[in-house]
Amino acid sequence: MHLIVNNRIIDDIIKPLNIQFEHVNDIKLNGYKICFDEKNRFYLETSRDESIDAKIISVTNNGVYKLDAFESAIDFKKLEVLEKDTYSYFKVSKNSSSDILSLEDINSNFASNMGMNHCDLNLLIPCKTKKGITDKDFITYNHELSLLRANGFAKMIKEEFGNEYFKKIVRYLLGEVNVIIKDEGFNARGFLEIAYHQDTKICVLEIYIPNVTFGANKILSNYLSDKLIFKHKNVESNGINDLLERLELRPFGRRRSMVFCDNNVTKREIINTLANEEIPMGKIGGTFLENVNNENIAIYDTAEVYVSRSTMIEVEKDFVENYYVRYEYEVLETFFVELILMQDAAMDKIYKNLLSAQDSEITTKGNNSGVIDEISFDMSKATRFADFESINFPTVRESAYRIAKKFGIDSVYEKYEENKSILQDMIAVNRREIERQENEIKNNFLFLISAISLFGMISGIVDNFINNVKISYILSLVAISLAYILYRYLLKKNSDTDSKNEQTTGANNEEN
Repeated sequence: MHLIVNNRIIDDIIKPLNIQFEHVNDIKLNGYKICFDEKNRFYLETSRDESIDAKIISVTNNGVYKLDAFESAIDFKKLEVLEKDTYSYFKVSKNSSSDILSLEDINSNFASNMGMNHCDLNLLIPCKTKKGITDKDFITYNHELSLLRANGFAKMIKEEFGNEYFKKIVRYLLGEVNVIIKDEGFNARGFLEIAYHQDTKICVLEIYIPNVTFGANKILSNYLSDKLIFKHKNVESNGINDLLERLELRPFGRRRSMVFCDNNVTKREIINTLANEEIPMGKIGGTFLENVNNENIAIYDTAEVYVSRSTMIEVEKDFVENYYVRYEYEVLETFFVELILMQDAAMDKIYKNLLSAQDSEITTKGNNSGVIDEISFDMSKATRFADFESINFPTVRESAYRIAKKFGIDSVYEKYEENKSILQDMIAVNRREIERQENEIKNNFLFLISAISLFGMISGIVDNFINNVKISYILSLVAISLAYILYRYLLKKNSDTDSKNEQTTGANNEEN
Protein backbone atom coordinates (compact mmCIF):
# COMPACT_ATOMS: atom_id res chain seq x y z
CA MET A 1 0.00 0.00 0.00
CA HIS A 2 1.15 3.56 -0.74
CA LEU A 3 0.79 6.26 1.90
CA ILE A 4 1.09 10.05 1.73
CA VAL A 5 3.47 11.34 4.42
CA ASN A 6 6.04 14.03 5.11
CA ASN A 7 9.43 14.06 6.83
CA ARG A 8 7.92 14.63 10.28
CA ILE A 9 5.65 11.61 9.90
CA ILE A 10 8.59 9.44 8.84
CA ASP A 11 10.84 10.61 11.69
CA ASP A 12 8.27 10.80 14.50
CA ILE A 13 5.90 7.92 13.63
CA ILE A 14 7.06 5.50 10.90
CA LYS A 15 10.60 4.98 12.22
CA PRO A 16 9.68 4.82 15.96
CA LEU A 17 7.09 2.14 15.11
CA ASN A 18 9.85 0.18 13.31
CA ILE A 19 7.79 0.13 10.12
CA GLN A 20 9.76 -0.83 7.00
CA PHE A 21 9.08 1.42 4.01
CA GLU A 22 10.34 2.40 0.59
CA HIS A 23 10.34 5.90 -0.83
CA VAL A 24 8.27 6.03 -4.04
CA ASN A 25 7.94 9.66 -5.04
CA ASP A 26 8.02 13.29 -3.94
CA ILE A 27 4.83 15.20 -4.69
CA LYS A 28 3.23 18.61 -4.36
CA LEU A 29 -0.04 18.06 -2.49
CA ASN A 30 -2.70 20.61 -3.43
CA GLY A 31 -5.94 21.23 -1.55
CA TYR A 32 -4.86 19.48 1.65
CA LYS A 33 -2.84 20.11 4.76
CA ILE A 34 -1.20 17.55 7.07
CA CYS A 35 -2.31 17.84 10.69
CA PHE A 36 -1.30 16.16 13.99
CA ASP A 37 -3.33 15.50 17.13
CA GLU A 38 -2.23 15.49 20.78
CA LYS A 39 -0.89 11.91 20.48
CA ASN A 40 1.12 12.86 17.36
CA ARG A 41 -1.21 10.95 15.04
CA PHE A 42 -1.33 12.45 11.55
CA TYR A 43 -4.23 13.06 9.18
CA LEU A 44 -5.21 15.14 6.17
CA GLU A 45 -7.65 18.03 6.13
CA THR A 46 -8.96 19.73 3.03
CA SER A 47 -7.68 23.25 2.54
CA ARG A 48 -8.58 25.27 -0.52
CA ASP A 49 -5.41 27.36 -0.73
CA GLU A 50 -2.85 24.95 0.70
CA SER A 51 -0.05 23.44 -1.37
CA ILE A 52 2.49 21.39 0.55
CA ASP A 53 5.48 19.16 -0.14
CA ALA A 54 4.81 15.50 0.63
CA LYS A 55 6.14 12.04 -0.07
CA ILE A 56 4.59 8.78 -1.20
CA ILE A 57 6.02 5.72 0.51
CA SER A 58 5.29 2.01 0.05
CA VAL A 59 4.52 0.04 3.21
CA THR A 60 4.03 -3.72 3.64
CA ASN A 61 0.83 -5.25 5.04
CA ASN A 62 2.48 -5.69 8.43
CA GLY A 63 3.51 -2.06 8.50
CA VAL A 64 0.06 -0.85 7.45
CA TYR A 65 -1.57 -2.96 10.16
CA LYS A 66 0.72 -1.51 12.85
CA LEU A 67 0.15 2.04 11.62
CA ASP A 68 -3.62 1.42 11.53
CA ALA A 69 -3.44 0.28 15.15
CA PHE A 70 -1.66 3.48 16.15
CA GLU A 71 -3.90 5.78 14.13
CA SER A 72 -6.95 3.71 15.23
CA ALA A 73 -10.07 2.90 13.23
CA ILE A 74 -12.02 4.46 16.08
CA ASP A 75 -10.62 7.91 15.33
CA PHE A 76 -9.52 7.84 11.68
CA LYS A 77 -10.66 6.40 8.38
CA LYS A 78 -8.29 5.57 5.56
CA LEU A 79 -9.24 6.95 2.12
CA GLU A 80 -7.66 6.96 -1.32
CA VAL A 81 -6.07 10.26 -2.32
CA LEU A 82 -4.74 11.38 -5.72
CA GLU A 83 -4.69 7.92 -7.32
CA LYS A 84 -5.70 4.30 -6.80
CA ASP A 85 -3.97 2.51 -3.92
CA THR A 86 -2.52 5.72 -2.49
CA TYR A 87 -4.00 6.45 0.92
CA SER A 88 -4.00 8.79 3.85
CA TYR A 89 -5.93 9.09 7.11
CA PHE A 90 -8.87 11.43 7.70
CA LYS A 91 -10.34 12.28 11.07
CA VAL A 92 -13.71 10.74 11.92
CA SER A 93 -16.22 13.45 12.87
CA LYS A 94 -16.30 12.86 16.63
CA ASN A 95 -14.17 13.20 19.71
CA SER A 96 -12.56 10.16 21.35
CA SER A 97 -14.20 8.93 24.53
CA SER A 98 -11.75 6.09 25.25
CA ASP A 99 -8.10 6.22 26.26
CA ILE A 100 -5.87 6.70 23.21
CA LEU A 101 -2.76 4.52 22.87
CA SER A 102 0.63 6.17 22.42
CA LEU A 103 3.52 5.03 20.24
CA GLU A 104 5.06 3.42 23.30
CA ASP A 105 1.80 1.57 24.06
CA ILE A 106 1.62 0.19 20.52
CA ASN A 107 5.25 -0.96 20.53
CA SER A 108 4.84 -2.57 23.95
CA ASN A 109 1.69 -4.37 22.83
CA PHE A 110 3.28 -5.77 19.68
CA ALA A 111 6.38 -6.87 21.59
CA SER A 112 4.21 -8.95 23.95
CA ASN A 113 2.36 -10.81 21.21
CA MET A 114 2.24 -14.59 21.59
CA GLY A 115 -0.30 -15.43 18.92
CA MET A 116 -3.03 -14.06 16.66
CA ASN A 117 -1.58 -10.58 16.30
CA HIS A 118 -3.14 -9.42 13.03
CA CYS A 119 -6.85 -9.75 13.63
CA ASP A 120 -10.15 -8.21 14.60
CA LEU A 121 -11.75 -9.68 17.70
CA ASN A 122 -15.37 -9.79 18.82
CA LEU A 123 -16.35 -10.87 22.34
CA LEU A 124 -20.05 -11.84 22.48
CA ILE A 125 -22.11 -12.14 25.68
CA PRO A 126 -25.73 -13.41 25.46
CA CYS A 127 -28.07 -11.63 27.87
CA LYS A 128 -31.47 -10.03 28.39
CA THR A 129 -32.50 -6.57 29.52
CA LYS A 130 -33.64 -6.25 33.11
CA LYS A 131 -37.35 -5.85 33.77
CA GLY A 132 -38.64 -2.48 32.68
CA ILE A 133 -35.65 -1.81 30.40
CA THR A 134 -36.14 -1.61 26.64
CA ASP A 135 -34.00 -0.49 23.71
CA LYS A 136 -35.36 3.02 24.25
CA ASP A 137 -33.25 3.15 27.42
CA PHE A 138 -29.99 2.60 25.51
CA ILE A 139 -27.94 5.78 25.27
CA THR A 140 -26.66 5.39 21.73
CA TYR A 141 -23.47 6.71 20.23
CA ASN A 142 -22.96 7.66 16.59
CA HIS A 143 -19.87 6.67 14.66
CA GLU A 144 -19.25 6.22 10.94
CA LEU A 145 -17.82 2.72 11.35
CA SER A 146 -20.63 1.51 13.58
CA LEU A 147 -23.18 3.00 11.16
CA LEU A 148 -21.46 1.11 8.34
CA ARG A 149 -21.76 -2.14 10.32
CA ALA A 150 -25.37 -1.47 11.32
CA ASN A 151 -26.32 -0.78 7.71
CA GLY A 152 -24.47 -3.92 6.67
CA PHE A 153 -26.47 -6.02 9.13
CA ALA A 154 -29.79 -4.45 8.04
CA LYS A 155 -29.02 -4.98 4.34
CA MET A 156 -27.90 -8.56 4.87
CA ILE A 157 -31.01 -9.48 6.90
CA LYS A 158 -33.26 -7.92 4.27
CA GLU A 159 -31.58 -9.64 1.30
CA GLU A 160 -30.71 -13.06 2.70
CA PHE A 161 -33.35 -13.84 5.34
CA GLY A 162 -37.07 -14.36 4.73
CA ASN A 163 -37.88 -14.60 8.43
CA GLU A 164 -39.68 -11.53 9.81
CA TYR A 165 -38.68 -12.65 13.29
CA PHE A 166 -35.01 -11.95 12.50
CA LYS A 167 -35.91 -8.49 11.24
CA LYS A 168 -36.88 -7.61 14.82
CA ILE A 169 -33.16 -7.63 15.68
CA VAL A 170 -31.85 -4.07 15.87
CA ARG A 171 -28.35 -2.86 16.62
CA TYR A 172 -27.10 -0.07 18.85
CA LEU A 173 -23.64 1.31 19.50
CA LEU A 174 -23.22 2.04 23.20
CA GLY A 175 -19.90 3.84 22.90
CA GLU A 176 -16.17 3.25 22.94
CA VAL A 177 -14.56 0.88 25.41
CA ASN A 178 -11.05 0.18 26.67
CA VAL A 179 -10.30 -3.50 27.30
CA ILE A 180 -7.63 -3.63 29.98
CA ILE A 181 -5.42 -6.35 31.45
CA LYS A 182 -4.38 -4.33 34.47
CA ASP A 183 -1.87 -6.78 35.98
CA GLU A 184 0.18 -6.77 32.78
CA GLY A 185 -0.44 -3.15 31.76
CA PHE A 186 -2.12 -3.89 28.43
CA ASN A 187 -4.86 -1.77 26.89
CA ALA A 188 -6.95 -2.22 23.73
CA ARG A 189 -9.62 0.03 22.27
CA GLY A 190 -12.90 -1.04 20.79
CA PHE A 191 -16.62 -0.50 20.45
CA LEU A 192 -19.39 -1.63 22.76
CA GLU A 193 -22.37 -2.76 20.66
CA ILE A 194 -25.61 -4.58 21.36
CA ALA A 195 -27.88 -6.65 19.13
CA TYR A 196 -31.39 -6.45 20.61
CA HIS A 197 -34.43 -8.54 19.67
CA GLN A 198 -37.49 -6.32 20.09
CA ASP A 199 -40.03 -9.13 20.71
CA THR A 200 -38.15 -11.10 23.37
CA LYS A 201 -35.71 -8.46 24.72
CA ILE A 202 -32.98 -11.08 24.29
CA CYS A 203 -29.64 -9.42 23.47
CA VAL A 204 -26.06 -10.09 22.53
CA LEU A 205 -23.60 -7.61 24.01
CA GLU A 206 -20.53 -7.31 21.78
CA ILE A 207 -17.09 -5.92 22.57
CA TYR A 208 -15.59 -5.34 19.14
CA ILE A 209 -11.82 -4.80 19.10
CA PRO A 210 -10.40 -3.85 15.68
CA ASN A 211 -6.69 -4.21 14.90
CA VAL A 212 -5.68 -6.26 17.94
CA THR A 213 -2.12 -5.36 18.93
CA PHE A 214 -1.10 -7.68 21.77
CA GLY A 215 -2.56 -10.94 20.54
CA ALA A 216 -6.08 -12.36 20.57
CA ASN A 217 -4.82 -15.27 22.69
CA LYS A 218 -3.93 -12.97 25.57
CA ILE A 219 -7.35 -11.28 25.49
CA LEU A 220 -9.25 -14.58 25.15
CA SER A 221 -7.32 -16.22 27.98
CA ASN A 222 -8.30 -13.37 30.31
CA TYR A 223 -11.83 -13.29 28.85
CA LEU A 224 -12.29 -16.97 29.71
CA SER A 225 -11.09 -16.43 33.28
CA ASP A 226 -13.09 -13.16 33.54
CA LYS A 227 -10.04 -11.03 34.37
CA LEU A 228 -10.62 -8.30 31.81
CA ILE A 229 -11.47 -4.78 32.94
CA PHE A 230 -13.76 -2.70 30.74
CA LYS A 231 -13.61 1.08 30.84
CA HIS A 232 -16.78 2.58 29.38
CA LYS A 233 -17.84 6.21 29.78
CA ASN A 234 -14.86 6.71 32.14
CA VAL A 235 -16.13 4.02 34.53
CA GLU A 236 -14.21 0.77 35.02
CA SER A 237 -16.13 -2.50 35.27
CA ASN A 238 -14.30 -5.37 36.92
CA GLY A 239 -15.27 -8.29 34.70
CA ILE A 240 -18.22 -9.21 32.49
CA ASN A 241 -20.87 -9.40 35.22
CA ASP A 242 -19.98 -5.95 36.54
CA LEU A 243 -20.24 -4.52 33.03
CA LEU A 244 -23.63 -6.19 32.48
CA GLU A 245 -24.88 -4.85 35.80
CA ARG A 246 -23.93 -1.30 34.82
CA LEU A 247 -25.78 -1.70 31.52
CA GLU A 248 -28.82 -3.25 33.31
CA LEU A 249 -28.47 -6.56 31.49
CA ARG A 250 -28.82 -10.09 32.87
CA PRO A 251 -26.47 -12.83 31.59
CA PHE A 252 -27.95 -16.03 30.14
CA GLY A 253 -26.30 -18.79 28.14
CA ARG A 254 -22.61 -19.11 27.30
CA ARG A 255 -20.38 -16.28 26.11
CA ARG A 256 -18.28 -16.84 22.99
CA SER A 257 -15.83 -15.03 20.71
CA MET A 258 -14.96 -14.53 17.05
CA VAL A 259 -11.54 -13.90 15.51
CA PHE A 260 -10.99 -12.62 11.96
CA CYS A 261 -7.30 -12.84 11.07
CA ASP A 262 -4.85 -12.81 8.17
CA ASN A 263 -3.30 -16.00 6.81
CA ASN A 264 0.11 -15.46 8.39
CA VAL A 265 -0.80 -17.62 11.36
CA THR A 266 0.52 -21.00 12.37
CA LYS A 267 -1.56 -24.09 13.07
CA ARG A 268 -0.41 -23.92 16.70
CA GLU A 269 -1.67 -20.31 17.05
CA ILE A 270 -5.07 -21.35 15.71
CA ILE A 271 -5.26 -24.33 18.10
CA ASN A 272 -4.30 -22.21 21.11
CA THR A 273 -6.85 -19.58 20.13
CA LEU A 274 -9.63 -22.17 19.78
CA ALA A 275 -8.74 -23.28 23.32
CA ASN A 276 -8.54 -19.66 24.54
CA GLU A 277 -5.05 -20.23 25.94
CA GLU A 278 -2.12 -17.89 25.49
CA ILE A 279 0.55 -20.10 27.10
CA PRO A 280 -0.68 -23.72 27.25
CA MET A 281 1.07 -26.07 29.68
CA GLY A 282 1.92 -28.23 26.66
CA LYS A 283 0.90 -28.88 23.08
CA ILE A 284 -2.89 -29.00 22.82
CA GLY A 285 -4.36 -31.97 20.99
CA GLY A 286 -7.72 -33.72 21.06
CA THR A 287 -10.69 -32.09 19.35
CA PHE A 288 -8.82 -28.77 19.06
CA LEU A 289 -6.13 -30.38 16.91
CA GLU A 290 -8.74 -32.33 14.94
CA ASN A 291 -10.66 -29.09 14.30
CA VAL A 292 -7.65 -27.57 12.56
CA ASN A 293 -6.55 -30.73 10.74
CA ASN A 294 -9.93 -31.86 9.42
CA GLU A 295 -12.68 -29.36 10.25
CA ASN A 296 -12.34 -26.35 7.97
CA ILE A 297 -16.05 -25.60 7.61
CA ALA A 298 -15.76 -22.71 5.13
CA ILE A 299 -18.01 -22.97 2.08
CA TYR A 300 -15.92 -20.71 -0.17
CA ASP A 301 -12.17 -20.79 -0.75
CA THR A 302 -11.77 -17.16 0.32
CA ALA A 303 -11.15 -18.23 3.92
CA GLU A 304 -10.68 -21.11 6.30
CA VAL A 305 -13.07 -21.32 9.26
CA TYR A 306 -12.44 -23.28 12.46
CA VAL A 307 -14.81 -23.43 15.41
CA SER A 308 -14.62 -24.74 18.99
CA ARG A 309 -17.42 -24.52 21.55
CA SER A 310 -16.02 -21.14 22.64
CA THR A 311 -14.43 -19.47 19.61
CA MET A 312 -14.81 -19.15 15.85
CA ILE A 313 -11.72 -18.27 13.80
CA GLU A 314 -11.90 -17.09 10.21
CA VAL A 315 -8.52 -17.07 8.48
CA GLU A 316 -8.96 -14.71 5.54
CA LYS A 317 -6.84 -15.35 2.46
CA ASP A 318 -7.09 -11.64 1.64
CA PHE A 319 -7.05 -9.73 4.93
CA VAL A 320 -8.06 -6.40 3.37
CA GLU A 321 -5.84 -3.52 4.45
CA ASN A 322 -8.76 -1.09 4.31
CA TYR A 323 -10.44 -1.91 7.61
CA TYR A 324 -13.76 -0.30 6.64
CA VAL A 325 -14.08 -2.95 3.92
CA ARG A 326 -12.92 -5.67 6.32
CA TYR A 327 -15.46 -4.89 9.02
CA GLU A 328 -18.30 -4.89 6.53
CA TYR A 329 -17.20 -8.34 5.33
CA GLU A 330 -17.35 -9.74 8.87
CA VAL A 331 -21.05 -8.98 9.28
CA LEU A 332 -22.56 -12.22 7.91
CA GLU A 333 -20.78 -14.72 10.19
CA THR A 334 -21.32 -12.41 13.15
CA PHE A 335 -25.08 -12.51 12.58
CA PHE A 336 -25.11 -16.34 12.53
CA VAL A 337 -23.35 -16.40 15.88
CA GLU A 338 -25.74 -13.79 17.29
CA LEU A 339 -28.70 -16.03 16.40
CA ILE A 340 -27.08 -19.02 18.12
CA LEU A 341 -26.34 -16.98 21.24
CA MET A 342 -29.86 -15.53 21.31
CA GLN A 343 -31.33 -19.03 21.21
CA ASP A 344 -28.87 -20.15 23.90
CA ALA A 345 -29.84 -17.17 26.08
CA ALA A 346 -33.56 -17.77 25.56
CA MET A 347 -33.27 -21.48 26.45
CA ASP A 348 -31.12 -20.78 29.49
CA LYS A 349 -33.61 -18.19 30.75
CA ILE A 350 -36.49 -20.66 30.28
CA TYR A 351 -34.54 -23.35 32.12
CA LYS A 352 -33.93 -21.05 35.09
CA ASN A 353 -37.59 -19.95 35.08
CA LEU A 354 -38.66 -23.60 35.10
CA LEU A 355 -36.44 -24.40 38.07
CA SER A 356 -37.80 -21.36 39.91
CA ALA A 357 -41.38 -22.42 39.11
CA GLN A 358 -40.62 -25.95 40.33
CA ASP A 359 -39.29 -24.57 43.62
CA SER A 360 -42.41 -22.44 43.94
CA GLU A 361 -44.59 -25.49 43.27
CA ILE A 362 -42.83 -27.48 46.00
CA THR A 363 -42.90 -24.62 48.50
CA THR A 364 -46.42 -23.30 48.00
CA LYS A 365 -48.22 -26.18 46.27
CA GLY A 366 -49.97 -23.41 44.38
CA ASN A 367 -51.53 -23.16 40.97
CA ASN A 368 -48.74 -22.16 38.54
CA SER A 369 -50.81 -22.31 35.37
CA GLY A 370 -50.08 -18.66 34.52
CA VAL A 371 -46.31 -19.19 34.87
CA ILE A 372 -46.50 -22.41 32.85
CA ASP A 373 -48.40 -20.68 30.04
CA GLU A 374 -45.78 -17.91 29.95
CA ILE A 375 -42.89 -20.42 29.81
CA SER A 376 -44.63 -22.40 27.04
CA PHE A 377 -44.98 -19.18 25.04
CA ASP A 378 -41.30 -18.30 25.62
CA MET A 379 -40.23 -21.75 24.41
CA SER A 380 -42.15 -21.37 21.18
CA LYS A 381 -40.36 -18.06 20.54
CA ALA A 382 -36.89 -19.32 21.50
CA THR A 383 -36.86 -22.04 18.85
CA ARG A 384 -37.48 -19.48 16.10
CA PHE A 385 -33.93 -18.13 16.42
CA ALA A 386 -32.73 -21.37 14.77
CA ASP A 387 -34.94 -21.04 11.69
CA PHE A 388 -32.04 -21.22 9.21
CA GLU A 389 -34.39 -22.63 6.58
CA SER A 390 -35.62 -19.09 6.06
CA ILE A 391 -32.20 -18.12 4.64
CA ASN A 392 -32.63 -17.47 0.92
CA PHE A 393 -29.27 -18.67 -0.44
CA PRO A 394 -28.26 -22.36 -0.06
CA THR A 395 -24.57 -21.61 0.52
CA VAL A 396 -25.36 -19.12 3.26
CA ARG A 397 -27.83 -21.59 4.80
CA GLU A 398 -25.23 -24.37 4.79
CA SER A 399 -22.64 -22.07 6.35
CA ALA A 400 -25.09 -21.15 9.13
CA TYR A 401 -25.78 -24.82 9.90
CA ARG A 402 -22.07 -25.66 10.02
CA ILE A 403 -21.23 -22.82 12.37
CA ALA A 404 -24.24 -23.61 14.58
CA LYS A 405 -23.31 -27.29 14.88
CA LYS A 406 -19.68 -26.57 15.78
CA PHE A 407 -20.73 -23.87 18.23
CA GLY A 408 -22.83 -26.41 20.12
CA ILE A 409 -26.37 -25.86 18.88
CA ASP A 410 -26.98 -29.55 19.67
CA SER A 411 -26.49 -28.84 23.37
CA VAL A 412 -28.98 -25.99 23.08
CA TYR A 413 -31.51 -28.41 21.59
CA GLU A 414 -30.76 -30.86 24.41
CA LYS A 415 -31.56 -28.09 26.86
CA TYR A 416 -34.75 -27.45 24.89
CA GLU A 417 -35.78 -31.10 25.20
CA GLU A 418 -34.92 -31.04 28.91
CA ASN A 419 -36.97 -27.87 29.31
CA LYS A 420 -39.86 -29.49 27.46
CA SER A 421 -39.71 -32.58 29.69
CA ILE A 422 -39.67 -30.46 32.86
CA LEU A 423 -42.54 -28.38 31.51
CA GLN A 424 -44.62 -31.47 30.75
CA ASP A 425 -44.03 -32.77 34.28
CA MET A 426 -45.03 -29.41 35.70
CA ILE A 427 -48.17 -29.32 33.58
CA ALA A 428 -49.12 -32.78 34.89
CA VAL A 429 -48.45 -31.77 38.50
CA ASN A 430 -50.30 -28.52 38.00
CA ARG A 431 -53.28 -30.35 36.49
CA ARG A 432 -53.41 -32.69 39.49
CA GLU A 433 -53.23 -29.71 41.85
CA ILE A 434 -56.08 -27.98 40.03
CA GLU A 435 -58.15 -31.19 40.18
CA ARG A 436 -57.38 -31.54 43.88
CA GLN A 437 -58.47 -27.97 44.58
CA GLU A 438 -61.63 -28.43 42.53
CA ASN A 439 -62.45 -31.69 44.31
CA GLU A 440 -61.84 -30.07 47.68
CA ILE A 441 -64.22 -27.23 46.83
CA LYS A 442 -66.82 -29.71 45.61
CA ASN A 443 -66.44 -31.93 48.68
CA ASN A 444 -66.63 -28.96 51.03
CA PHE A 445 -69.81 -27.81 49.29
CA LEU A 446 -71.35 -31.29 49.61
CA PHE A 447 -70.28 -31.43 53.25
CA LEU A 448 -71.94 -28.05 53.84
CA ILE A 449 -75.22 -29.29 52.35
CA SER A 450 -75.00 -32.48 54.40
CA ALA A 451 -74.16 -30.51 57.54
CA ILE A 452 -77.23 -28.32 57.12
CA SER A 453 -79.44 -31.40 56.75
CA LEU A 454 -77.66 -33.17 59.62
CA PHE A 455 -77.98 -30.11 61.85
CA GLY A 456 -81.77 -30.05 61.45
CA MET A 457 -82.09 -33.79 62.04
CA ILE A 458 -79.87 -33.86 65.17
CA SER A 459 -81.47 -30.74 66.56
CA GLY A 460 -84.94 -32.27 66.18
CA ILE A 461 -83.96 -35.56 67.85
CA VAL A 462 -82.21 -33.86 70.80
CA ASP A 463 -85.09 -31.43 71.27
CA ASN A 464 -87.55 -34.37 71.58
CA PHE A 465 -85.53 -35.71 74.54
CA ILE A 466 -84.65 -32.55 76.49
CA ASN A 467 -87.28 -30.13 75.20
CA ASN A 468 -84.75 -27.23 75.14
CA VAL A 469 -84.15 -25.55 71.78
CA LYS A 470 -81.00 -23.68 72.85
CA ILE A 471 -79.24 -26.73 74.24
CA SER A 472 -80.27 -28.87 71.27
CA TYR A 473 -78.74 -26.29 68.88
CA ILE A 474 -75.47 -26.27 70.86
CA LEU A 475 -75.23 -30.07 70.96
CA SER A 476 -75.99 -30.21 67.21
CA LEU A 477 -73.18 -27.72 66.45
CA VAL A 478 -70.73 -29.72 68.59
CA ALA A 479 -71.65 -32.93 66.77
CA ILE A 480 -71.25 -31.32 63.35
CA SER A 481 -67.91 -29.71 64.38
CA LEU A 482 -66.55 -33.08 65.50
CA ALA A 483 -67.70 -34.61 62.23
CA TYR A 484 -65.94 -31.81 60.25
CA ILE A 485 -62.69 -32.31 62.19
CA LEU A 486 -62.81 -36.05 61.49
CA TYR A 487 -63.55 -35.30 57.80
CA ARG A 488 -60.53 -32.98 57.49
CA TYR A 489 -58.29 -35.50 59.27
CA LEU A 490 -59.24 -38.26 56.86
CA LEU A 491 -58.71 -35.96 53.85
CA LYS A 492 -55.22 -34.95 55.07
CA LYS A 493 -54.26 -38.54 55.77
CA ASN A 494 -55.34 -39.56 52.27
CA SER A 495 -53.46 -36.57 50.73
CA ASP A 496 -50.24 -37.45 52.59
CA THR A 497 -50.49 -41.05 51.40
CA ASP A 498 -50.91 -39.90 47.77
CA SER A 499 -47.95 -37.52 48.12
CA LYS A 500 -45.70 -40.29 49.45
CA ASN A 501 -46.75 -42.54 46.60
CA GLU A 502 -45.91 -39.78 44.05
CA GLN A 503 -42.47 -39.24 45.62
CA THR A 504 -41.77 -42.99 45.59
CA THR A 505 -42.85 -43.21 41.95
CA GLY A 506 -40.70 -40.19 41.03
CA ALA A 507 -37.65 -41.67 42.80
CA ASN A 508 -38.15 -45.00 41.00
CA ASN A 509 -38.41 -43.17 37.67
CA GLU A 510 -35.15 -41.31 38.34
CA GLU A 511 -33.39 -44.58 39.24
CA ASN A 512 -34.69 -46.18 36.07
